[in-house]
Amino acid sequence: MLLLCLYGWLFAATEVFSGGELRASPLTRFDLQVLLVGNPVESIAGWYAGDIDHFGIRWRLGVLLLGGLLLGSARCLGQQLLARSEDVCGLTRLEQVVFSTTLGMGVFSLFTLAVGLAGGLQQRWLFWLAVLAPLVWSAADRFRPHARVRAGATVAPLRGSGPAGLAVWLGVPFVVFILLGAALPPWEFDVCEYHLQVPKEWFQQGRITFLPHNVYGNMPMGAELHALMGMALLPGTDSWWWGALVGKVVMATFVPLTMLTLLAAGRRFASAESGVVSALVFVSTPWVAYVSMAGLVEVVWGCYLTLAVYATLLWSGVGTNRARTAEDRQTDRDCAALGDRRVGPLMLAGAMAGIAASCKYPALLLVVLPLAVWVLSSRLRLDWKPCALFLTAAFVFTGPWLAKNWLLARNPVYPLLGTVWEGRDRSVDSDSRWRKAHATGARSIDELGRAASRLLWKSRWQSPLLIPLVAVGLFAVPGRRWALWLLTFAALYLACWWLFTHRIDRFWVPLLPILAWLAGLSATWAQRPVWMWTVRVAVGGGLLWTLPWVTSGLIGDHRVLTSLEKLRSGQIPPLSGRSPSWRAFEYLGDHLSPGSRVLLVGEARVFQARFPVLYNTCFDDCRLEQLWAHKSRSERIVAIRDARITHILVHWGELQRYRSLGNYGYSGFVTRSRVHEAWVREQGLLRPLSTGLPTQIIELFQVQLE
Repeated sequence: MLLLCLYGWLFAATEVFSGGELRASPLTRFDLQVLLVGNPVESIAGWYAGDIDHFGIRWRLGVLLLGGLLLGSARCLGQQLLARSEDVCGLTRLEQVVFSTTLGMGVFSLFTLAVGLAGGLQQRWLFWLAVLAPLVWSAADRFRPHARVRAGATVAPLRGSGPAGLAVWLGVPFVVFILLGAALPPWEFDVCEYHLQVPKEWFQQGRITFLPHNVYGNMPMGAELHALMGMALLPGTDSWWWGALVGKVVMATFVPLTMLTLLAAGRRFASAESGVVSALVFVSTPWVAYVSMAGLVEVVWGCYLTLAVYATLLWSGVGTNRARTAEDRQTDRDCAALGDRRVGPLMLAGAMAGIAASCKYPALLLVVLPLAVWVLSSRLRLDWKPCALFLTAAFVFTGPWLAKNWLLARNPVYPLLGTVWEGRDRSVDSDSRWRKAHATGARSIDELGRAASRLLWKSRWQSPLLIPLVAVGLFAVPGRRWALWLLTFAALYLACWWLFTHRIDRFWVPLLPILAWLAGLSATWAQRPVWMWTVRVAVGGGLLWTLPWVTSGLIGDHRVLTSLEKLRSGQIPPLSGRSPSWRAFEYLGDHLSPGSRVLLVGEARVFQARFPVLYNTCFDDCRLEQLWAHKSRSERIVAIRDARITHILVHWGELQRYRSLGNYGYSGFVTRSRVHEAWVREQGLLRPLSTGLPTQIIELFQVQLE
């Protein structure tokens, strides 16, 4: 009966996906799914852009290998750090892998920040030394067994877990496709505007600086620094482009790292099958594929969030359902000798929470604060010492970003709290647009219902497995103190998301691993063969349903086997077609003479530009307005000459979008009448160029300096 309910919910949920959400298609998600399953050849052909001559894997393998090298080095570095902490006892082999790798990646990010602030981003040898040193260190330790500290008990290899161990391989196709998709050039708006554009600018400057034209570049970017490290490791004039792909791959590897975390959590706290269900539910959620292949950071700090909760549970000692072995009991005795509340897991929890906050400001509110309250009150009284230790460990990774903003922008959480700290280079108009766009929405029953529907079923990126299995898993929560903590944390997270943020859907994506963890409890609700097979069939059906969706072009760019050289050179247009912006950049790349510099108005997706540009986001002051407002013709000529600008590109389509009702807004300085009547006809400052582009959407002008 329950299987029929799950089956019915799965198909009912897919039918609510209206065509308006699916690229203006009149078909529902169910219709599209039938087409994908019925005609898989077309989807597979899309992997190499529909032409076997476009197939190419050579350079993509190089990107994947360098990303793997960074991950392996981080694993060695983190393992060495964990081995030096004698009170990190009882970690299983799987737990050691995920904690050490993620800790090592956090240290690499911190290292890149330090080197960047010191102006050493062009010192390639320094970054190669940082990557190779942990590998040499780890290899040398293998010849000194007496120097290794016992890091706790291990569990049997996954292949010894029976059907559960085999089932985890069902997630491999998702992981492989996500990693291949991450190695593609960026296409998502935010990624091209700042997630990868900011590291590119820092790398080309040779240092991490304040960016007055890109407000996002002055916020924590701990995850994006993996792309910056990739740029610093590679030689050549195009190292910024290839390094960005390495960074995307590294960020996508947090998908399998999160899966391993959920596997380890299931085996420690519930059962091997529970962990497998959690991992498969997580990796098959379309949100995970979309975010990871696009180059967004939510899965990265979601992994750190999960590990921070995991380590806090270990510190709290709330119990485990795993069968105890003689080795486990010996480990317990070793750890007991160090005290009831060991410092190691607590500091590890703080470090994971701090790294999450180094990736995104919301993690301060959604991760660090609730876990600090948890630690403070876990003994049913206020216990300040462990809370202080937790916050100290978090500050090690978050503090440098706050200090950097204090020094460069005179506001530690720039551009937030502008009424408390004035900050740097923020006009009243720009700050007003920022606060309006990021304000918390109305609090009403209707708004709550709309938010709940987006979370539960209306999002096209939602999984048909997650919500039903979480609902069933809740029946297994009573009697499990650790599960109650988990459920409480998830409830607090969603409450904070609703009450204190501007409710971007991606902000609850980091909670997906926790929800998948709870979903895994459904496998332990009833220890009867009928129920166990019910869950297995439901999960298998859900995987078959979501795999075609993830591997098609409905989520993002699915040309995972297409030659990167052809994509890079423009021989193959973007998946969305030759948009005006893409064609304008192609024209400029072909026609600009050496020394030319383009000022962009309205357009901020500039990562792919292979020529010097000046731009600003919609939340920053218009750079053309800064140069020309309230000036005579001769003063404008001097300003444009000093800025070394030779061309100005105006994207009227983007300006219209920003200025539309309910959108972010944009400076009103640049208008069509002012450009053509004042600057072209009367003052002769600009000369329109014939580019073949639709002038009602985008126009290119050459600057006249006579």
